[in-house]
Amino acid sequence: MSDTDQSFSWYDPQSIRQTVQNGKENNIDRERIATYLAEKAFDDVPPSRVKKIIDEMPTASDSARTGPDLSQSPSTDTEPREQLTKQLAVSDLEYLSNREAARLVALALEQFDGNTVRPPGATQVESDVVWHRQHMTVALRVVPIRSGEVGSTHIDALLEGTVVPPDTRSPSELAIVTNRAYTDEATEYAANHDVHLFDAGHVEEWFRRARIPMDAVGTVLEDGENHDGPLTDLVEIPPIPSPRNQTDPFEINRAFDVDTLETGEEQGTGRAERAGPTTQPETKRGETRRDDPLVETESTTGETGTLYANPDEDGDYDAFDDYLDDI
Repeated sequence: MSDTDQSFSWYDPQSIRQTVQNGKENNIDRERIATYLAEKAFDDVPPSRVKKIIDEMPTASDSARTGPDLSQSPSTDTEPREQLTKQLAVSDLEYLSNREAARLVALALEQFDGNTVRPPGATQVESDVVWHRQHMTVALRVVPIRSGEVGSTHIDALLEGTVVPPDTRSPSELAIVTNRAYTDEATEYAANHDVHLFDAGHVEEWFRRARIPMDAVGTVLEDGENHDGPLTDLVEIPPIPSPRNQTDPFEINRAFDVDTLETGEEQGTGRAERAGPTTQPETKRGETRRDDPLVETESTTGETGTLYANPDEDGDYDAFDDYLDDI
């Protein structure tokens, strides 16, 4: 049988890739494949270039032998690790109002024991959460801030103001919760008046143990404002592993030392400047809390010749006409 009859049966005129694969499977020399393809398929292309094309052309047999490096043996019985989901952290409280932050703190505390109620927004009381536990009732004032430290006037608010609504059981313990730290004065003042202070390190540890997913956070923020009962009625969260009743959130250690938090001065031209002052605006003694809807900000008197967003505040109703006349 001639060389033409038996030697080029691997050639496929319809597919160069199939030709290369057939040639490799029949142990045809690469140079011979390149020379034949240079005559049949690649006009005016030197055989050396065709050789390089053949070397770079993947075939089915090559694909079967190659693949990405695995971190474990292909025959392992090990189950893949569960995909991590983002969970609530103390840093998420930074841009929330006190009522929004209070709902998330309350949800975390409910994972330990008891249940919570949140005084309605129209109620002029100094607490944001009332935590009913088995042997005590705790009234908590939640103070989320962007930078700086929480001062002692929040302690005065609990000591001198109305703490809970009249129809709520009187608390046996008072506490303040923040996403940052307290001034030395506030720490000493709270200790002398039996007020518990919980800072960012404590709250982070609560959140880490409660493991609240972000979809539950969204539900509580959106639907929790008008919900009177326990927040666990709104979302389903796996309970804290046993023995959860032996873990008192008021006694567990911080997740981190608050001394590691950046103060407003240390943040320089970053977040501190965007947030404004580096200290939390303080309320006066006995004053209602920060974002109480019943507390209205005073409006400034309109100035003549100035247009305001609220027409009732326009000092000069002819200001716009005067403006057109000037044009």
